[in-house]
Amino acid sequence: MASDLTTDSLAAAVAELLSWLGEYGFEYLKSHNEFRRTNKHAVSHIRISATTRNRSVYSLAFHLSVQIKEVEAWLLNLKGEKRKLKRRDQTIWNFTMNIGPGSPHWTCPMEGTWLFSSREDFDERSPDISAFVEKLALPFVIENQNPHIIRRTLIETPGRAQSLWPYESVLAIDYLYGSQSQAEADIDLLEKRYSGHIPRFRQRFHDFVQAFRMATKFQKGTQQDGRSG
Repeated sequence: MASDLTTDSLAAAVAELLSWLGEYGFEYLKSHNEFRRTNKHAVSHIRISATTRNRSVYSLAFHLSVQIKEVEAWLLNLKGEKRKLKRRDQTIWNFTMNIGPGSPHWTCPMEGTWLFSSREDFDERSPDISAFVEKLALPFVIENQNPHIIRRTLIETPGRAQSLWPYESVLAIDYLYGSQSQAEADIDLLEKRYSGHIPRFRQRFHDFVQAFRMATKFQKGTQQDGRSG
């Protein structure tokens, strides 16, 4: 039996449900199916992911992300990429399908993904969706506009972010807003963390650390606080 939903109609219904995000400075961009809040230093995104495999059952989740402009611009420069920042340049992000009571990384009683076969199903779950965004998604994208909180999340609770290369954000934040001693402590911790990864991932980490040291002049045995010049 065909559903009375489509991915477009589901996204539109979610956008209407969450229109209260405007009170927190978010603007809805229909072309991207996302709510976005921009300030001088950062951009927060709550993107609606409405999908279906068979046009009978529809799935809803959210992509949550924050871009710290200075961090991402510094990383582009380090990598020699001569381009403007894009939406995909995310300092931290999470997909809410990974959040719920069964997750070892979150003490969250609510699921971060929902299934519907009709508009009636969506209407019944609407209070849960709105509560999830208010209590978890919104704090995630607002609090992480602070780079120090991003670093803390990636170092202390890495399971709360989806990133194969969290060290890029961590070390950029250490250089821009922290100190050499903090960077060295984070490199040591990350070195141990990546020791169990496949060789290709370990090598990518070592290559980045080497490039980071060359760019920042942060070398073991020297001491320098923050960026120079």
